[in-house]
Amino acid sequence: MAYPVAQIAYYSPNLEADVLRHHRLYGSGPFFHAETGLITDFVHRGQPSTIDQSVIFGQWGDIMVEFFFQNNDAPSYCHDSFPYGSGKGGLQHIAFIVDDIEAEVEKYRREGAEVASRIQMGFEVVMVDTRHLHGHMVELYSGPRIQSLYDMARDAAKDWDGRDLIRPVAL
Repeated sequence: MAYPVAQIAYYSPNLEADVLRHHRLYGSGPFFHAETGLITDFVHRGQPSTIDQSVIFGQWGDIMVEFFFQNNDAPSYCHDSFPYGSGKGGLQHIAFIVDDIEAEVEKYRREGAEVASRIQMGFEVVMVDTRHLHGHMVELYSGPRIQSLYDMARDAAKDWDGRDLIRPVAL
């Protein structure tokens, strides 16, 4: 089954400045700022790890756009693409909401891609390393919890008056 791209995500060492620039250039928004806190149910390249991220996401037309930064130096899919302390950022992944994560992972494995990371945070997130195919990774997830975040961003953008560009939200 073919799934539409649900999200484009950028790794950003300067979240608020990048969000503001994206809004000015493309009219995206409003955005929601979430501190994920230290996620300990995280496996990177088969090894238990931790990840602490700051995330700002919002609506960009029919798609969600996300800007995020990893606040710790632990090994992760983030640092696979943008090494800790490098100050670099850019397109990190595109995301798909899928019916069967493992079936999708298998499709990518047949193309030589491997799972970079798995995260549990009220819903499962699988990051597949497709940099050799596309220059960025692919994020896969499913379920009502993730869909509710997408719905929230989409609903907030309807009739948005341009005020309150970045709003706090709990994940």
